[in-house]
Amino acid sequence: MPNETATSENVQGLVRQAVRYLYTHVRKLLGSGAAEFFKAAGDGPS
Repeated sequence: MPNETATSENVQGLVRQAVRYLYTHVRKLLGSGAAEFFKAAGDGPS
């Protein structure tokens, strides 16, 4: 999937793969960003 160009023939499959990736990794992706945000704000765990 990385660096793959979407075409009219494969766009549906690429969207499904991306959605599946985000769905399975969203907690990790958002969790690390949220931790950095709260750390910078002085409200999170050190």
